[in-house]
Amino acid sequence: MKWIRNTLLITALSLSPLIAAKAQSNQEVKTISVSDFTYADFVDITLMSPIIASVEVTRAKKLSAKLAPDLQEGKTRFYIEAKVSSLIRGADGLAGNISYLLDVPNDEKGHAKRIPEKTRFLIFGQPVSGHPDQIMLTRPDSNLDWDPKSEAVVSGITREILSNSPAPQITSITSAFYVPGSVPGESETQIFLQTISKQPISLNILRRPQEKPQWAVALGEMTDEAATPPAPNSLLWYRLACGLPRNIPQSVLSTLSAHDMIAVADDYKVVLAGLGACSRNHHFK
Repeated sequence: MKWIRNTLLITALSLSPLIAAKAQSNQEVKTISVSDFTYADFVDITLMSPIIASVEVTRAKKLSAKLAPDLQEGKTRFYIEAKVSSLIRGADGLAGNISYLLDVPNDEKGHAKRIPEKTRFLIFGQPVSGHPDQIMLTRPDSNLDWDPKSEAVVSGITREILSNSPAPQITSITSAFYVPGSVPGESETQIFLQTISKQPISLNILRRPQEKPQWAVALGEMTDEAATPPAPNSLLWYRLACGLPRNIPQSVLSTLSAHDMIAVADDYKVVLAGLGACSRNHHFK
């Protein structure tokens, strides 16, 4: 009996940083499929998570109610031990074997679901101070069923975020101007954006007679003749599609003539239509 008590004490002590973090965050985490994740969902959770990895479960231990006092009814808390298959993001590295807490909904009969060994997850987390082999999951939807396509998408997003010149976060539209062309139906509109990094971005919309309007995004002070629209499902696309307002602020339009105001507003609609919707099925922010 003494050996058993000592074993339980050691287990409780090893879990204590994770349990404390869990109680503080008060978030119930579940394992979910990635089938309903949009590109924007993946970018949102990637931006929030300093640690991202694919892992393989080596042990999933159910915790007693005593070790999970804040657990939501209808769920079971597991202490997950896992082998890191690939580290996608982690500036300080990550131990080869890690542990974390995971709250999983019970089945329809109220029984705890089983998490078999070698189950693979794609996890998004935060470090636990002083415990390099432990992580705390970032959000309730940040322990995902693994598949190669999702890992490839997240790896690509991470590379863009950590690149030397990542697409910056847009904060506002600062100004716009409209220039008519030399023939009827020809015109050019430029719309200037403010970013957190102060990097200049402009939207350029060109109209020619009997042609569809063409638009592009330029990164830099000067208009780039080779500029194009952002590639779909890229970080720049995300920054624009998810960061631009649905309408140009009146403070920007009020500086234009009545004719130019209408033209710029119409050209801005061309940009929004070209980008498409920023679809989200999960709300991480």
